Amino acid sequence: MISIKDALEGALGSVRLGTVASLVRITSNWERIVGPQLSGVCSPAYIWQKTLVVHVDDPAFLAPLDYSRMTILEKTKAVLGDETTVQSISVRYNEEKAVKKFGQKERVPAPAEEVSERDVEPLSAVKDPALKRALERLFKASLGSGKKLAAVAVAVGMAASCASAGKTSGSRMNTAQQAAPKTSDEKKAAKAETDEEVAKRAAKEKDATFYFLRAQMRMHENQFSEAMTDLRAILKLDPRFIEAYVEITKLSLALGKVEDAIETAQKGLAINPENPVLNSLLGVIYHNSKDYDRAGEFLKKSLAADPSREDVRLNLAFNYLEQKRPDDAERELLEILKKNPSSNIAMIYLAKAYVDSKAYVTAEEFLTRYTMQFPDVPQGYGALGWVYSVQGKYDLAVDVYKKYLEKYPHDAEMQHHLANAYLLKKSYGEALDVYKEIERETPGAADLEYKMGVIYFQQGQMREALEKFQLVRLAQPGNKTVPYYIARIDEELGMYKEALEEWGLMLKGAENDKERVEIYVKTAGVYEKMKDLDKAEESVVSAVRLKKDDPDLYYILGVIYAKKERYDAAADNVRQAIKMDPKREEFIFYLGVIYEKTKEYAKCVEQMKRVVEINPKHADALNYIGFLYADRNENLAQALAYVNKAMALDPDNGYYEDSLAWIYYRQQKYALALEEIQKSVGHLKEKDATIYDHMGDIQAALGNWQKAAEAYSISVELKQDTEVSRKLSAATSRAGGTKHEKITDGNNEHGGKASTPAPL
Repeated sequence: MISIKDALEGALGSVRLGTVASLVRITSNWERIVGPQLSGVCSPAYIWQKTLVVHVDDPAFLAPLDYSRMTILEKTKAVLGDETTVQSISVRYNEEKAVKKFGQKERVPAPAEEVSERDVEPLSAVKDPALKRALERLFKASLGSGKKLAAVAVAVGMAASCASAGKTSGSRMNTAQQAAPKTSDEKKAAKAETDEEVAKRAAKEKDATFYFLRAQMRMHENQFSEAMTDLRAILKLDPRFIEAYVEITKLSLALGKVEDAIETAQKGLAINPENPVLNSLLGVIYHNSKDYDRAGEFLKKSLAADPSREDVRLNLAFNYLEQKRPDDAERELLEILKKNPSSNIAMIYLAKAYVDSKAYVTAEEFLTRYTMQFPDVPQGYGALGWVYSVQGKYDLAVDVYKKYLEKYPHDAEMQHHLANAYLLKKSYGEALDVYKEIERETPGAADLEYKMGVIYFQQGQMREALEKFQLVRLAQPGNKTVPYYIARIDEELGMYKEALEEWGLMLKGAENDKERVEIYVKTAGVYEKMKDLDKAEESVVSAVRLKKDDPDLYYILGVIYAKKERYDAAADNVRQAIKMDPKREEFIFYLGVIYEKTKEYAKCVEQMKRVVEINPKHADALNYIGFLYADRNENLAQALAYVNKAMALDPDNGYYEDSLAWIYYRQQKYALALEEIQKSVGHLKEKDATIYDHMGDIQAALGNWQKAAEAYSISVELKQDTEVSRKLSAATSRAGGTKHEKITDGNNEHGGKASTPAPL
């Protein structure tokens, strides 16, 4: 009989997992999904609206991960075993760091006394009191936070110019457009400008500058709406204020208003088509929209205007990689490395380009040279180890990481790379040793405890895993995957009450019906182990109410009813599952099992043949057909063919050998039958009552009464059966004689009742 545990393991491969269970499975296989190099700098965070959000700890790895989105998505789907739970990947900078950097609603500027007079000396040129106060506030806030805003120095110079409102011409923020008029008409117009007009223009420029400075200050204090208002006010005063277009574009992107960002950038480029920042921003926007051709156009314009922009060249290389143009990407990356040989991100990109082109030798040679040139740069060793790992050269990856750790033994990131390489080698003991070393240096790190817990869990060291996950729970009470693991561990340790409590807590915190269905099914499995089939049934019924269109739930419910010997209800539910998914072989197979239990053998054979039509290599179905034919003493030639096919697929399967023995018994080939039944007993890990009953029948047919009695005796010990007990008495009474006599059971000619071919 199939247990609920077996049904769960078979069915959950197709059950649409809840996001918590899915995230657990993704986390457990993260190394396999993204590879050893990237797994150390990123982690799966959560699943939202079918999007797996990946958090990146190091911003230098944002682009490589973003480039690998489709590969990550394919591998994630393979791990989950379905195409619907996760349909896209979103790569984001670590939210905890982002919150610390941008999430505070109120920032208190550093007190004035913490900023020296020398720091604010440039402000002495500003004469306007209101403008000077605004500048002082912005400047001191930026200095006090340890970061000088790039715009402050520029703004101070502008403000000084604004304050001396002489007869200068042109916008203060548009130096590219402030050149003297080039045509004679423009010169005449400039000379014709009256003092009053100059004064009005100067006042507008002063107001625009003030708004720009206040917008900078408000963005620094996370007052984004107010900053946007100031920036738009600037454009009303001076529609050619190019920096306002730049800042509005950036702020629109930060607020997720992509269409507004595109519109603003295009307006700015209408004024200054060569502006490198706006071209770069549009290039990034179109790249993220997968419009790689248009992205390339804008990135090239940006680079033409400012060839020193390394970030733009990197983005252009990245864009080429997305277009499957590794040669063009290589050219740009080598140009970066020519000017900046120590560029880690260019090195990582280039290694990625070589790997994508399967130019592994080139990648190895390039990275080997890089590590020799920069022996103290860990990223070079990390990338080289990653290239080796991609090729399955885990020993070489280990050697690379160890080489760096010999010089810098306490480099935690490299230690993690080493541990990952050991995991890929399946050297779990070595991986744990590395993690323990890291743990000694940084005790209490929740992420580390979590990784160790997963390894212990996968190795079956449940108590050690439980200890680690409990520590993670204390450090990260909101971590949803931890209670999932703890519940699974409690169940494996036989702590069923505790497991049910964990599932109950998760049920209360479940965010959607998918998660609730998953929890109800898992709960049913626990109740089945507790032999409380009524509660197991109740749990699955609750799941069905939430998801009436899931055939797996009806299948699991059918298994429960079969265990309760409510075969009509079992068959009804399994038939419903088949109706919803007619090609699922495990559903059809189990319906055949139910028919065998209700002694509807013809229907059982019919279902098993349907399974074989779908999957000709379904060994259990092949064996079932052969055994049932043999047990009914019909179609023995066909029975032999079916069982031989099953044995070709699984030669040492003890149950299949029992079926073959039974066919030989029916054909009165008792010597062959005895040979096969003895193989069967030898290959089974546990004794089986039916097989020892068969052995007794075969020994009796050979006149070996003592051995027949011994076999029947074992069968009765395993399972009380009136008919086998009768045969045991008969064999015992004959044990001292030599005359061959048949033992019959009233059911068939050669003894042996109809029985299941294997305890499924």
